[in-house]
Amino acid sequence: MVKIEPIDLRNFDNNEHFQFMSGFDTLVSTHKDAVMGNEVLYGIFKNTLMAEDLAFRIEQGSSVTQTLDRLDRKRDKTWYAINIRVKATLQSPFEEEVQSAQIIQQILNLYGDVCSLTSNEQSAAIANVTDDLLLPVIAVHVNKMGLSEWVIELKSQNEKFTTLYNDWNSEFAGRESNDVKAARTLLDPVYLKMVERINATLILEFAGDEVIAFAYKLNDKIKYYKTPLVYRNSRSKVDIKVDIKEEV
Repeated sequence: MVKIEPIDLRNFDNNEHFQFMSGFDTLVSTHKDAVMGNEVLYGIFKNTLMAEDLAFRIEQGSSVTQTLDRLDRKRDKTWYAINIRVKATLQSPFEEEVQSAQIIQQILNLYGDVCSLTSNEQSAAIANVTDDLLLPVIAVHVNKMGLSEWVIELKSQNEKFTTLYNDWNSEFAGRESNDVKAARTLLDPVYLKMVERINATLILEFAGDEVIAFAYKLNDKIKYYKTPLVYRNSRSKVDIKVDIKEEV
């Protein structure tokens, strides 16, 4: 039984994200049975994808945006690393480390998955959580886990992003609503809901041949995007060389 495979959309940079969602939209346009009964949801997807397209085009016009995207991904990576380290330490054989990890975990849980927030919300959340973790009474536990430098680095990354982001907003005054991350935050849940409903028809064996074909093609696309970018680029170069040889 085929079903659409999961993919972590948060790992995409803005360009990859838009390409993937556009490719999904193209597949739907040629396999309309895949969204039968979900036309309203697909309409929401189309409108939100258009909003992301507009935001992406605006951001491409700014020389600052590539640096912003890099800084955003960097602070996301550090945030996840801290969370993984805390969860791992909860399994420590040393009780003192476990107690410290539990205290830090409670603080992190208050803020949830900050990387799923819009840029401004994420900046505020990271500023608050790093301030909390650096309070003397909490910093003792952070230090026991060897996380002090990680937290300080996250705070620094967030401050760099915030400063640059504020400069960018000044350059593009009145266009904050077109922020790509905000559009992605709205688009991802719609994509996931569509996949969930399509998978339900596949699992219950209600899906027709066209939907099954759609799932196979989408899985091929997902497999491609799960491949590290460096290997994708190498593969593209190989394909180009092959094409040239065939033409000759």
